Amino acid sequence: MAEQKLLLGNIRGPQGAAGPNTVSSSTTTSGFEDGHVLFNNKGKVGGKKLTASDVGAADAKNAVVRMGLVSNGIAVSELTLGIWETDGSHKVTPWPEGLNDSAVVIRNNNQTIITDIFGTLATYDHYYNVWKFNTGNAICRGGVFPNGQKPDSVGNGYFICNASNKPSPWPDGVNEDATLVRMDRFVQLVDVFGTVKTWNIYSQEWR
Repeated sequence: MAEQKLLLGNIRGPQGAAGPNTVSSSTTTSGFEDGHVLFNNKGKVGGKKLTASDVGAADAKNAVVRMGLVSNGIAVSELTLGIWETDGSHKVTPWPEGLNDSAVVIRNNNQTIITDIFGTLATYDHYYNVWKFNTGNAICRGGVFPNGQKPDSVGNGYFICNASNKPSPWPDGVNEDATLVRMDRFVQLVDVFGTVKTWNIYSQEWR
């Protein structure tokens, strides 16, 4: 499973009671259950609920949260919102021919995408119930985002953002610990708490 962590990059969701390691060692974690995330944003400690049924609670309608391994044989259409991992014993149905078993399935409100450890990408057509391959748009790790550049200034791939390396402009209400995904004319930003913003390349603004 270590290889899949490379694929996920900086997209993180609940990791037990304490959530991602963005809090100080002195932070009290009592009272927080699985599915909650503690955070420390510029000295302010708080918590945010992240579950498949009530994802993000506020502006994160398309938020993606790491959900773990899929139930073997589950239909793609039955997946709940989230990032699902696969391996040889845990795969979705139908399985896209030619993809490695070690892959990540990203399910949000608008689409379902799968990408394996080699970067091969396919999008699921929920109308025809088939996978469509987009090998030219394979998601590859692009490294750290070049600080101060426009969100659509980079090529296809996913890029790590932080306080010192992030696009400009930066959307309000999004934590600086985030991942930017670029696929042709599609640019999306997902922060550590699951908040999602989409960059409109025509109006040059976040939505």
